[in-house]
Amino acid sequence: MKKVAKIEIFEPGIVIFDPVVLNDFVLSNGVDAGNLFDFFLSDETIGLSAVEKGVIFPAYQIPEMEYSVFLKGAGQESSFNSAAKRFCYSGIPLVVVSGLVVIADLNALMDWDSDFFLNYRESCVDSLGNNDYLDVANGLYDLSISGFRGLGEPFVSLGYELEFKPVGQLPKLQNDASTDDWDFSIA
Repeated sequence: MKKVAKIEIFEPGIVIFDPVVLNDFVLSNGVDAGNLFDFFLSDETIGLSAVEKGVIFPAYQIPEMEYSVFLKGAGQESSFNSAAKRFCYSGIPLVVVSGLVVIADLNALMDWDSDFFLNYRESCVDSLGNNDYLDVANGLYDLSISGFRGLGEPFVSLGYELEFKPVGQLPKLQNDASTDDWDFSIA
């Protein structure tokens, strides 16, 4: 089971998604755009729907650096000895049907390639290092994201811990919750 991912950000943000769920959403909404990022921004109703339905979660304004993204419990206690926890955001809906979630910079949406992502376990060897994956059991989740600085091995210094809490129905984003209002920067 892959519990730790490492990515280098070339665009200032990260997206978390199951590629099958995202592709199904794109097809069922008749989206015929290679740049899903621009499409979701220009059609805010569909963009917000994608987040509320657990299709994708964007974390913005993350400096272009290298990061570890890992499942809660993936590191040993010594990995966190000198680490500082910067934030924790929870109540994020996410659906997993393919047994994995992709962690990628915004280029994944700006140049959406369904063939690449639908066969991600095989395709990831051809990636540029700006995307990776974690094994996550199929289900509905209340996702929590915590940001850490000063992590030790096996992580790079900056990292995001993901906790996937199984739920019977997706959590509803708080009315005041906006990905624009949350600060995901840990640099």
